[in-house]
Amino acid sequence: MTAALILKSDDWPTLHRQRFDAMFAEGDILDGRGLAYHWSTGSRRKRMQSYGHWLAFLRRTERLDFRADPARLFSPEGVAAFVADTEARISRKSTSMQVEDLLVIARHLAPDEDWSWFKKLSHRLRNSVGPHQLKPRAGVSARDLFEWSQQQMAKWRDEASRRVSAAQRFRDGLSVGLLIARPLRVRTFVNLSIGRQLQRPPSGFVLRLDASDMKNRRAREYPVPKQLNGSLAFYISEVRPVLLRDAQSERLWISQSGCPMSIDSFTSNLANLTKREFDEALRPHAFRRIAATSIAIEDPEHVGIVAELLGHTTLAMAEKHYNQARGVEAIATYQRLLQDMRSTHHAKRRSR
Repeated sequence: MTAALILKSDDWPTLHRQRFDAMFAEGDILDGRGLAYHWSTGSRRKRMQSYGHWLAFLRRTERLDFRADPARLFSPEGVAAFVADTEARISRKSTSMQVEDLLVIARHLAPDEDWSWFKKLSHRLRNSVGPHQLKPRAGVSARDLFEWSQQQMAKWRDEASRRVSAAQRFRDGLSVGLLIARPLRVRTFVNLSIGRQLQRPPSGFVLRLDASDMKNRRAREYPVPKQLNGSLAFYISEVRPVLLRDAQSERLWISQSGCPMSIDSFTSNLANLTKREFDEALRPHAFRRIAATSIAIEDPEHVGIVAELLGHTTLAMAEKHYNQARGVEAIATYQRLLQDMRSTHHAKRRSR
């Protein structure tokens, strides 16, 4: 039987589990508040997964001493071996991210320890990663996605309140339209709950997001586009009950089995349907790039709204990660140049 590549937290040695959990103690200064109590749920989950990879590596290579202090197991030789083992399976960039997580954990487990060697190793690994390459721009625009959403909901509206399969298709259309109009991060989008983040004042639906819902820890409020208000109301009152059957849930997005959709199920479903409809598998993060790029290309005078739309603190952050308009313009110029060259070549041939 192949040894596990990651140890789930339930399978961690008791001492490791206790020390890890102690980092998140929520007492006050007098009660011994954990050093990592301020980590977001996402950061905690991500670093817990990296630590699970580390423990699995230690166990596979017979380096896991159950009696040793967890921080003492981080050694230059051990981490170097972990890097070599991990790079054999995943990219250097992913390996670098795991090592950065482990460095953060080590510092919190033993804040008085000298981790300079670990920091140098992490920096060398990160700097050895090739420069970030711009992901190919999606061949579909925000307008394409939004129009498809409207068409999909209109197509299945009559049957969506009676059949689960039609209800599922109506839900897909609505989720695509809302996600491209308000491109939230996937965790926030999938966890939207009726009455909490999704509210309906007299003016129409709004998304009221607490600081805990946002990566930058800043509360935000987004009105739902007017074009989606009627469809959203119909989904909640007529379609969602079909998906729920007899189950109860406050979550907005319900699977065909009657349970709230998980991040994995939503992401895979979105990739499958966009591959089928647009011949390109798009995941939630792609919607953020598409939205930012579409604004920059089609309405450059209002590019300043990108930061607010994506929930970033500054426009610079949005431009760095999502706005591909400059790259698209360069490609368009190159294509025009090629077309001009071809036209000139054909004209010369005809003249000869």
